[in-house]
Amino acid sequence: MVESAKDQDPTAENFADIYTMVAKLIGAGKVPVMSANRLGEAVAEAIGIYPVPNLAVENCTKMFIEKAEEMKAEGRSADIVLKAASAAYMLSIPPITGADSIGDFISCVTKGMLLGAIPGPDATRLLYAAQVAHTAFPKRKNLMKLLQKGTKKKPATRAASTTSDAPPRQNADPSPLTRSESPQSQNPGVNSPPVDGC
Repeated sequence: MVESAKDQDPTAENFADIYTMVAKLIGAGKVPVMSANRLGEAVAEAIGIYPVPNLAVENCTKMFIEKAEEMKAEGRSADIVLKAASAAYMLSIPPITGADSIGDFISCVTKGMLLGAIPGPDATRLLYAAQVAHTAFPKRKNLMKLLQKGTKKKPATRAASTTSDAPPRQNADPSPLTRSESPQSQNPGVNSPPVDGC
């Protein structure tokens, strides 16, 4: 059954207002920058909302309800209402653009199954796609390690000092051009041709 937007919990409106206010504070530089989901968790924790609303799911659900109400107002049949609302819901699911968006994608698909907006076979395929995407993106911990390795500076190597007391090192494997050995000593089992042509 499609619930109307008026029947929704008023705390959702409070959540949206606080979320918008904190987002403006972040934009002004008064609050440290954080991801949308982390910001949502912080706001929900501060005002005592549980479960923590997921903005992607909230948006998809809102689109589903609005489309259903619009189609009902036009006098469409229940089948057409559900198909139009389902299409609006699925078009609102955020794309998988990285490791962080996979959770939102899965949450939206799961809620869509519960609402009846996404049929079981379609949901199965979408969840499988999320699983494949999950393996394609590096985990946040590994990604952070890679980023940290890239920013670490290698210590500068000191050039050999001419005033050093230590003797200069001999090259362990000099190039063939600088070797002073004769060709015979390099290949003892091979007879080299005589130099005078005899």
